[in-house]
Amino acid sequence: METIVNQQLPKLERRGRVIRVNFNEEQFTQESDDDVKTMWRYTTAAFSATATLEERVEAVIRTTYPTESIEARAAGSLDYMAFSDMADMLARESLGQELTEDYMREMQRRQLQRERDAALQAMTYTYDDGSVVQTRPQDMPQFQTAIASGVDQDWIMENNTVRRSTTQELQAAMNSGITQATAIWDQYADRMKEL
Repeated sequence: METIVNQQLPKLERRGRVIRVNFNEEQFTQESDDDVKTMWRYTTAAFSATATLEERVEAVIRTTYPTESIEARAAGSLDYMAFSDMADMLARESLGQELTEDYMREMQRRQLQRERDAALQAMTYTYDDGSVVQTRPQDMPQFQTAIASGVDQDWIMENNTVRRSTTQELQAAMNSGITQATAIWDQYADRMKEL
């Protein structure tokens, strides 16, 4: 649920037998005819003080993903997975659990993995005429098959238009995709070494 108040709230509040977790803090101003007020907006999850870790995680997740089924969320997008990790941290804090160095390292590893996956999914190549083709890892088998055929082919561009592509253009796009993926994986490996 969204909470809008005229004072800053703590991350964790206990109200009787209910624990409230206030997160995604956003400060803004609200103007009226003769007054300007500073306000705060939060996403607030509430659950019983006796809730288990899993129930607390679920309560936090439902504040942002209220109508999605567990199965749909489990298949999850990178955004959902990042949010799920944040929900786990908030739930553990609400239980008074220490977020250990190993736990935080694992959360950082997951974030680096999501960043790597997002970068791989965003890979493209621009032809000389400005047409843009996707060069993601899952596109490589199609490039290899088309190049092996040795025949120019209609190819679906990033914007879902169809463009006739030569085998030389497809080879250049595939080579670019390989180069980009290698750089992304190298950067990921370097950042993992720093953890």
